[in-house]
Amino acid sequence: MNLRSFLATSFAVMFLAACSSGAGGGGFVDGGAASGGFGNFSTGGAAAGSSGFGSGGSSASGGMPSGGFAGAQTGGQGGASGGGNCTVCPKGCVDLDADPNNCGSCGYACPVFVTGAKAACQMGQCTEVCVASGQTICGNTCVDTASDPDNCGSCDKYCQPPSGGGAVACVGGQCQSSCPSGTTQCGSKCVDTSSDSKNCGSCGNDCGQLTPPTGGNPYACQTGKCETSCPSGKTQCGSACVDLNSDYANCGACGYKCYGNHACSSAKCSTYSCAFASCNGECCSQTQSCNSYWGTDINGKPVKHYYCG
Repeated sequence: MNLRSFLATSFAVMFLAACSSGAGGGGFVDGGAASGGFGNFSTGGAAAGSSGFGSGGSSASGGMPSGGFAGAQTGGQGGASGGGNCTVCPKGCVDLDADPNNCGSCGYACPVFVTGAKAACQMGQCTEVCVASGQTICGNTCVDTASDPDNCGSCDKYCQPPSGGGAVACVGGQCQSSCPSGTTQCGSKCVDTSSDSKNCGSCGNDCGQLTPPTGGNPYACQTGKCETSCPSGKTQCGSACVDLNSDYANCGACGYKCYGNHACSSAKCSTYSCAFASCNGECCSQTQSCNSYWGTDINGKPVKHYYCG
């Protein structure tokens, strides 16, 4: 075999061996052509990026039987440590794990079904990724969840316009809506917090949860505050609506109690009548009544005694 034929054969073997294992073979090293043969191909792969004739050697140490064809095999095998996954397909050397045009097998091109996406191959399996940076696949479309009101913050999170409100926008992945002037969005509604009893002063402040005073009207929202009222002629004292003209515990003013449980008349405490039961000149309390029992006096005669109890 002449020099030209040997070179062609050696390069062909080197290419096939390198491609099947992931990269190309190396350059010529030990043994020079000038002294009788070609040396071994180096074990560095295509990643080394160079090949060439090395230093001259003797015919005895550099001949083709020991250094030519065998060297090409060594160079091809060495490519396995210097390149990626490479499989010989009809159109060249490809990576079946990552090539979307040859995904899993030669010639299998990954399809694209999602609008705005491109085909991708991961570990030999077809997938799709959005072309635009920052977008997410939602259904069959690539969207920006930071600004899409139909997919705000995440897929299928729809920005619902509040009742009585205007259009809704998605800003930074958060739904934002507009309510008419003087109203505030509370949940799914635009309300007037100055008069809405369920959102009085602020969202969620429900006046209906407050217990009205005894004898009084339920709480209502007035100018942003929960307020209650008593029927005409009565005043709220603590937790009850009372008549200051006749209530012995609030006679004329809240907290002014008539001494000795005397009655209250025309907003003044009486000195001769009791607010409740009267027992032998003594005024009983609200929870007492006048009771009696038979006993004897100091002379031993029977006598009836009265007491509040």
